Amino acid sequence: MTTQAARCPLHTSDYTTSPHPAVFDELADSGPVHRISLPGEVPAWLITERELAERTLRDPRLVKDPMRVARYGHPVGSRRVPDDFASVGGRTIMNLDGDDHVRIRRVIGRRLSASALATAQPMVEAFVHHRLDTIARNDTADLIEDFAVPLVTDVIGRLFGVRADFARAIVTHGSKLFGPQHPEAPDMVEAYPLLVQALNGALDEGSSKEGRDDLLGDLLIAQRDGRLRKREAMSNLALLTIAAADPVIALISRGVALVQADSHARTELLHGDADAVVESLLREQPPIPFTGWRFATEPMDLAGHSVAPGDAILVLIPAANRTVNPGYRQGHLSFGGGVHRCPGGHLARIETVAALRGLFSRFPDLQLELPFEKWVWVGGIGPRVPERVPVLLTGAAR
Repeated sequence: MTTQAARCPLHTSDYTTSPHPAVFDELADSGPVHRISLPGEVPAWLITERELAERTLRDPRLVKDPMRVARYGHPVGSRRVPDDFASVGGRTIMNLDGDDHVRIRRVIGRRLSASALATAQPMVEAFVHHRLDTIARNDTADLIEDFAVPLVTDVIGRLFGVRADFARAIVTHGSKLFGPQHPEAPDMVEAYPLLVQALNGALDEGSSKEGRDDLLGDLLIAQRDGRLRKREAMSNLALLTIAAADPVIALISRGVALVQADSHARTELLHGDADAVVESLLREQPPIPFTGWRFATEPMDLAGHSVAPGDAILVLIPAANRTVNPGYRQGHLSFGGGVHRCPGGHLARIETVAALRGLFSRFPDLQLELPFEKWVWVGGIGPRVPERVPVLLTGAAR
């Protein structure tokens, strides 16, 4: 076996200025596995080939919990990179394995399943129309601040049972903690106590209401029954709220650019199979470029490379999605794979379809004021969200 010693920097010069940084294609075209350098000079292995990615995401020798490999001294799990907040911000479905992962997933899963969300579409569409009525008061809008952010906050508030101001604070401060700044930057240090304050407020208010039928109620009941610790209830509420926000905001904004430029996609969206349009968008422009890291618990061979115990491994989703094979278990890896597959995929699809259909039905001549190629992107290895998407609501059918 051979080990590739040189590490490729992940955040290249065009990482914030390109919707698809050149390094993604360079890595995909030059081999199935690479040694990369995350911000903070943290090393990791990156998989770009689909079949290997599928196997890796289901390999029992790889774990999500950094505590299980802490003795090997890997810097991931010690808040060295911004996205490491997912590892050290509390015990969640994102950083637990085995029985603990199953225990927590059982509490939250029933609210986010396809069957549970089957009746949610009218509610989501109502929120979309409310936001469309709001932006229709002007000739221009920022689709991030004026539409997508308040929309996902509305939906989260209703489905999760979190008051709107708490939901907005959790999304705002939580998203910052997953952002590109150094963990010790003043904004990042300030964001954590503000996030905890919002979470405590949501849990305290939820505890004061009897008989509630929502995700927050499920977390509180599980905490009361001893199935969850309070810190677990808080951490998973934070994770689910943030995960239900930024990826959807990224999908909506990318979808607007696609549909505005592609007449066939617009026809399909408005008069054909809108779900297929969003599925294609997910495959070709995943809102999160990397799967969450997994850690090797023993020496492994990864396409001829020697992986040591404790090493972190990620999958480059846009590269892995390029290959379509009927033998694969799922059409794309944009929501991850294996037992840690994102539980919010169904909700993300419903929101994105409703948002895109609503926007282009209400504003058929909507125009981007800033071309897609000139958007500024915020995010690290987590969701990459445009900083702003200014649009002209030309020819609005009000």
